Amino acid sequence: MEKTLIFRSVDEIRLKKLLRFIIPTYLTSLFTTVYTIVDGIFVSAYVGTNALAAINVVYPLVNILYGIALAFATGGSALAALHIGGKKNDEASRTFSVSMAAAIVIGALVSALILFRLPLILQMLGATSLLMEDCKAYIYWWLFGAPIVVGKEMFTYFIRVDGSPTYSFLTALSGGIFNIVFDYILSDSSIWELQVPHLQLSSACCFLL
Repeated sequence: MEKTLIFRSVDEIRLKKLLRFIIPTYLTSLFTTVYTIVDGIFVSAYVGTNALAAINVVYPLVNILYGIALAFATGGSALAALHIGGKKNDEASRTFSVSMAAAIVIGALVSALILFRLPLILQMLGATSLLMEDCKAYIYWWLFGAPIVVGKEMFTYFIRVDGSPTYSFLTALSGGIFNIVFDYILSDSSIWELQVPHLQLSSACCFLL
């Protein structure tokens, strides 16, 4: 966290500079939603309606991981921005480190708790015997990849606060493109006997990217 704020004073606030943050931030959120949308398209087209239903059943668990990441990302990045504005770069770096570590640890612990009682939780969410295996296949990648999912969201926010909103957007864009390309490759029946885990593997890799 080495940069200072774009606006050094109130007089420097201009629409052009605001748009430098607003547009990349909006596009970052837009392309983040592409991951799940693309998975849904390929699952419905190549796997079937049962697999698509399984994705919708387990997605509340995915949102729990996102919620943990967003809680620490928004709070931590706001504190880091205050420190950067006060030219306290050491405190800003410490805020980033603590927020990142806490979010990843809590995300991993919550994932472990979900895995411990996964069949019961899936039944409570509405998974039937017909959907259970597909639900497990899809959610396993999210739960075991919790540090990647949480870390990706954290970096998105802190990179933006550090004065690089365009770079934050480019990481989301590259991940979305990667997801689309590899969903297509992994859904080629001549290469794989298609199952839901292959498409979710693509999403996990794009978060890592």
